[in-house]
Amino acid sequence: TNGTGGGLQDTLWFKNNTLSNNHGAIATGGGGVSIFGASTGGLTFDIDSNTFRDSVGTGVLIAKTGNGNYTMQGYFQNNTIGANGVANSGSA
Repeated sequence: TNGTGGGLQDTLWFKNNTLSNNHGAIATGGGGVSIFGASTGGLTFDIDSNTFRDSVGTGVLIAKTGNGNYTMQGYFQNNTIGANGVANSGSA
């Protein structure tokens, strides 16, 4: 796989990361993570044991776009969105 889409089978392993966007000027709906599929090929993913925080909108979005035969399968597990006890640290 080469991560370019275009009819190929892509693979995403995303593990043990910390993502924070606490910039003071994040646009409404911004600051989160978006993973999109295309119209042909496919994506296998494992998004595991990460921390996502400080978005202003959707914290994490995984979506298939288009009407083609693109397949998406995988795991989103053991992740943390926001920080326990910290107001507005997840998806505000």
